[in-house]
Amino acid sequence: MGNHQELSDLKKTIKISARRFEESPYIERTYSPEMVRGVYAGRYFPMSIDEDPIKKYWLLRQKALIFDVPEKPIEISGPDAIPFLEKVLTRKIINKVVSEVEKKAAEIEKK
Repeated sequence: MGNHQELSDLKKTIKISARRFEESPYIERTYSPEMVRGVYAGRYFPMSIDEDPIKKYWLLRQKALIFDVPEKPIEISGPDAIPFLEKVLTRKIINKVVSEVEKKAAEIEKK
């Protein structure tokens, strides 16, 4: 089985039922008639929009590039949510939570 990111593989497409998958919320921003879509996490996402992959690679390395990644947001809640996230992520979560609570409190006070 070859590398699925080779240009020749982009021409080997199969039809699948669209009812089983969601569209990425940003797919309209990258839509073109040449778009080749892939499926990941139950969502369609653009794999190729007929662009030069070498040019895109160097754009990513030297400047910036925005990708439509089809991951879905998840909610982590409960009494152990913050300790769990503190172990999983590299940034302190408690500071973010306190900041969000302060913003919400300020919004409520304005009303």
